[in-house]
Amino acid sequence: MFYITSLSEFCASNKIDDAKRDEGLTTPEGVLRFDDIRYGEHERNVLDVYRPKDRDGALPVIVSIHGGGWVYGDKGINQFYCMSLAEQGFAVVNYSYRLAPDYKHPVPLEDANKVFHWVLENAETYGFDTDNIFGVGDSCGANILGFYCCLCVDPAYAEKWTSTRRRASCRGRSPSTAGFTALCAGRSCCWTSLRRRISPTAARTRNTPRSTSARM
Repeated sequence: MFYITSLSEFCASNKIDDAKRDEGLTTPEGVLRFDDIRYGEHERNVLDVYRPKDRDGALPVIVSIHGGGWVYGDKGINQFYCMSLAEQGFAVVNYSYRLAPDYKHPVPLEDANKVFHWVLENAETYGFDTDNIFGVGDSCGANILGFYCCLCVDPAYAEKWTSTRRRASCRGRSPSTAGFTALCAGRSCCWTSLRRRISPTAARTRNTPRSTSARM
């Protein structure tokens, strides 16, 4: 029996497994990709957008949140899975977020909020149909997505959950009464816009056994 005895061993083991899984894979001929777009100030606040080359106009959007136990991974580990979704006619947003132990909960939620906000702000540039926004998360990414959906659909819960972080998160600015807005360091956040569309659902499929999906 094999045991992981340290954080570094956990990360190294996952990196080896991911490399084996993706060995020989390349960007599909039919996928157009836009890489390393900044959505925040931190060096890990970067995302990719994948679209099918043969489709013009606004497409339904899938936002992907990678797994890795909150301590490992980046957008690279999900890129080929995400591009397979793009081949099915979606615009896919695949992003990296800040990791523990350097960045603890709720930082991944703050980054998720920034990404969904970015999607709404850049819909015209990248051809996003913001009436059809979906999310998919693997492992801890499913946890982040599920938690974020709860904050989007329940203003009272968002208000209660963010109350202890308001002063620090708003950086001296007047905290909004819109609950999750407090997590955006004074920016106007997207949860109120998403709330009009969101209907979270949990799903398991043969291809993504550890994933959670949500329709925004």
